[in-house]
Amino acid sequence: MKQILLEERFVDHHAQASGVDALVAERDVVLTYVLKVANEDLPSKLAFKGGTCLKKVYLGKTGRFSMDLDFTGVNLAPNSLRERLAALFNNREHFGIDFGISESYSRPKGASYGSIVRYSHDWNPAPS
Repeated sequence: MKQILLEERFVDHHAQASGVDALVAERDVVLTYVLKVANEDLPSKLAFKGGTCLKKVYLGKTGRFSMDLDFTGVNLAPNSLRERLAALFNNREHFGIDFGISESYSRPKGASYGSIVRYSHDWNPAPS
């Protein structure tokens, strides 16, 4: 049975409390679940950085919302990171949310890797 932790009423409450659109609040909650999954599998392999890090770790409800998660790999080659992220999020379900990697890319010379992780769930079935 699918474990559902993303309830629309809680996302709506988060949107009202934060003063943001419901879609922004939904994505903020989903990003929190992505961070939880990544931390459980790669706890000492990624250093969280960038705008989303600043908002989630330091600014809370204030500050701009960023749609992406930025990490620096710690003793983890970009190819290994790509494989680990694919294993974690490509056509996988976590916390009642279905994830998939719709696009991935590498920087020149393979120095870094990025991917776009899409999601859907019971009350928002269209991939976001």
